[in-house]
Amino acid sequence: MRVFNGVGYMYCDDEGRIWLISNNNVYLLTTDYRKRSHKDFLTFIDRLTDKKGQALADSNEIRLKFKNNALKIDLAALFFLSEEHTLFQYKLEGLDNGWTEWDEDPEIFFPYIPVGKYELKVRAKNIFGEISETKPLKVTVEPPFWQTTWFYILCLLAAVALAWAVMVARTRKLEHDKQVLQKKVDQATAEIRKQKDELEVAYTDIAKKNKDITNSINYAQRIQQAVLPEMDKIKEVLPESFVLYRPRDIVSGDFFWFFDNEEFFVLIASDCTGHGVPGAFMSLIGNTLLNQIIREGKQIEPEKILARLDTEIIGALKQDLAAESRDGMDITICTYLKYTKQVFFAGAMNPIVYFKNGEMHEADGDFFPIGGVYANIKKQYHKQVIEVDSSMSFYMFSDGYADQFGGEKRKKFMKGNFKKLLKEIHNQPFEAQREILDKRFDAWKGNRVQNDDVLVIGFKIPTG
Repeated sequence: MRVFNGVGYMYCDDEGRIWLISNNNVYLLTTDYRKRSHKDFLTFIDRLTDKKGQALADSNEIRLKFKNNALKIDLAALFFLSEEHTLFQYKLEGLDNGWTEWDEDPEIFFPYIPVGKYELKVRAKNIFGEISETKPLKVTVEPPFWQTTWFYILCLLAAVALAWAVMVARTRKLEHDKQVLQKKVDQATAEIRKQKDELEVAYTDIAKKNKDITNSINYAQRIQQAVLPEMDKIKEVLPESFVLYRPRDIVSGDFFWFFDNEEFFVLIASDCTGHGVPGAFMSLIGNTLLNQIIREGKQIEPEKILARLDTEIIGALKQDLAAESRDGMDITICTYLKYTKQVFFAGAMNPIVYFKNGEMHEADGDFFPIGGVYANIKKQYHKQVIEVDSSMSFYMFSDGYADQFGGEKRKKFMKGNFKKLLKEIHNQPFEAQREILDKRFDAWKGNRVQNDDVLVIGFKIPTG
């Protein structure tokens, strides 16, 4: 009876038909009513409205803007028996997973539909449980402009244009920077050429001056060599002897001095302050003063020679008046008296080493150099007497050999090693000794520069 509302009277006749009277209506129900097929039971969309409430055209496909993506749908079913009990169901494929629950409300509302393409399907169910079908409604929500293909293309074109503009700007900047740099390079090149020209002029001038100075030093070397004793004259008195003389520069601050007559000879080894030209000047001064003291003054006692030489150096260099002058010399003097066969030795800072019957002995000099820092101090030098026999060999030297840097650890050779070397070679011929000392020095020095002037004198006094 849910099919009819307000039934006031019902009658069944002899043919089994049922008559109903309701709300001024008369209904006739035959027995084959339930057997009929309701082919016209359809569901359709009665009205479509968007977010703004505007009606949309009735068609199989609608398109919504991104900003207007709400959708209201009013449904209707072509079944008029107890139509208030008709139920509706829908699904939005692409958004919903399945059909919604059956509902009597014919209104569907989507407050927000994301961007995309969807298919809306709706259907109804009448009081007989029959379910209708309907054509699907295609719903497309258009993306915002920033998600559209043309916007992507526009962005791509803008990016390309921006990249091109940046590239053009960078190219122009690089070109400008290149021009600025080229200008600076040209200026720097011009300045360098100017400096090069100036340097070439200066180099030419310096080279000329250096050549003149070198020529002067070479001439000074010839003078110094002329002042030094001739080795042949020393060999006449001391056949067994050698002199290892290696200036650090062209001229030397080390020098040796020799004087001989029938009664005695005097042999001196001296190490002047400095090397090169300053040392050479000191050596010439020392040589001149020794000639005055020994040759002209007839002074042969070594301690008195040292005292007189000290006084003369201080006076010549005005060291008693000017504190700035500290030049002087370390010196070893050996006077041999031929009739008594005695060596008188005195030294200023430097010793004399001698070997007797294979044993090494050392006679130390006094702790005062000639001239120099002790100019205003009263000095006293002492003489030592050494009795000579045929087995003895003597060695006088400056500190240049022992102070040479070299070896694997770049250290000084040291006086201890130098004395050990003398002990190793003192029994060999003196010329062989000189060669050994010379080669050992080069081997120790290697490719390093020579530190100082080198002077080593070795000799044996003939007593027969």
